[in-house]
Amino acid sequence: DLATLSGKKELALDVHAMVEKKQIPAHDYVLSDYFPDPRGGLVALLSWGEDYNQVTHFSILKLDEHGELRSQVELGSEFVPMRIAVFQSGAYFVAGQEKEQWKSLHMEILDSAGKVISANLPLFAANGQSSSAPGGSGKDDSPASPSGSLLLASDDGNFVYAYSYRAPNVIEKISDSGKFESIPVDELPAQPRESVLPLDMYALHGQVLVHRAVYSTLRPQNVPAKSWFLAAKHYWSVYDGATGKLIDTYGPRVGESA
Repeated sequence: DLATLSGKKELALDVHAMVEKKQIPAHDYVLSDYFPDPRGGLVALLSWGEDYNQVTHFSILKLDEHGELRSQVELGSEFVPMRIAVFQSGAYFVAGQEKEQWKSLHMEILDSAGKVISANLPLFAANGQSSSAPGGSGKDDSPASPSGSLLLASDDGNFVYAYSYRAPNVIEKISDSGKFESIPVDELPAQPRESVLPLDMYALHGQVLVHRAVYSTLRPQNVPAKSWFLAAKHYWSVYDGATGKLIDTYGPRVGESA
């Protein structure tokens, strides 16, 4: 369910109901990601197959503001899509992993009917994060999937912004034609024995807001292990989406907790 800050439910996504209505196959399925459609409603990435270990089909589900399925676009099986964002125009930005090279990040743009507009986008190439880039090595020693590190946001200017904690000093600004611009930004400074974790990102009117948590890499003795992350300081940094210039940062001052 999606709700406003007041607690009022705005939209419910019920995949089981879609199966019962025979709108999607009654096989093992995984809801990989969802994203609010700037024009209203929601889009979701769905994967399914005969069993969980043999996922062979991928679709984009378009739901209206009441959670009713309005359209379904079946994707090709060249890669495993795991993240999605929607442009104001209705085009899709999809990111995932190459099937044969799980550490290789694959990103492409599709029109509203699922036709590929631009494939193998070399985003984050300058930071060595994208093996889709020509000549890119694709070396990645992290055990996590590369698409799992992506934060995505779309704004009313028909751009999608992508941020990866593996490349914390840049935000990629992407148009629905496949053109993109790497915008350098200042990473939130961390003190010794602190780690910065990006949590979410939003974009509106040409500005980008990044929500980060800063927590100590050494757990204080008076903080229980299960509450360690809850003791993190939370910051919200607002950047100019065209230049990357830091406009303002909201959060606790030095020595305070959020």
